[in-house]
Amino acid sequence: MVTPSTGSGAGAGARIGSTSHASWQERVDQALSAGLASELSRHADQAARRALEASAFDALRARFVTEVKPALERCAGSMQAWGLTASVSQALRDRPARMRRGFDLVLRMEKFDGRGPGTLTLTATEGRDALRVVLRIGPSCIGGGYSEHDGLVNIDDLSEDMIGGLVATMVERLFP
Repeated sequence: MVTPSTGSGAGAGARIGSTSHASWQERVDQALSAGLASELSRHADQAARRALEASAFDALRARFVTEVKPALERCAGSMQAWGLTASVSQALRDRPARMRRGFDLVLRMEKFDGRGPGTLTLTATEGRDALRVVLRIGPSCIGGGYSEHDGLVNIDDLSEDMIGGLVATMVERLFP
């Protein structure tokens, strides 16, 4: 905003907010320089944050494969020893590239004697400190109802006992 000119006095052509005697070209250059530097800094900060999140996600995914998957496979083995059909699968979701990556570990138990099926899904999402846990039971027949429980677990609470407890909850809901 420019103050109205009242002649050749000290206020003639004065700019509000300007204390320097820089030319308009210098002011434009300074504003562009500061604005672009700020934007580049913001992009660099975002890139560094994304790199840290990607690294943490890759470490968590490796932990899932080395600790959580074997625990789920032992649980599936126990179910199979009792005559149930159970399996463990894993899936990495990394498309489209603009979305956060996700990694799922799923324990599935097939329908047994009119009960089930049941699934326990543990999901890690890039940039998140919590795991999503979904326990789904049913439907036992076409058009039948199902029960689904959804919750969050802190990554630091991830242990074999916690995983075994989740599987025990699934089995208890299948065989009340």
